Amino acid sequence: MLKVKYLLTGYLFLLFFIAQTLGQQKIFVSPEGNDSNEGTIDYPVRTLSTAMGKIKKGGTVWLRGGNYEMESTLLIKPKNSGITFSAFEGETPILNGARRITG
Repeated sequence: MLKVKYLLTGYLFLLFFIAQTLGQQKIFVSPEGNDSNEGTIDYPVRTLSTAMGKIKKGGTVWLRGGNYEMESTLLIKPKNSGITFSAFEGETPILNGARRITG
């Protein structure tokens, strides 16, 4: 009976883990994306601010490789807590807030 209890507990834990993993929202961002896109891997958004507007707590913003020219400050508010920002595997995103001053 104890063995069945452990098997059932393990099975329930596995189901919970799978449900949590599948339920997590993912938004993809790419310098070649378009902010009118959905934010999927095939149709990424272009800016982090758009991704922040689409992502929900517990979700992940995946940054594809490339140079992100930051035109304004990225504000992360308390409502954005619990969001993960991560580089796409094998790629290097560069967040560049520097602007060349001329004249």
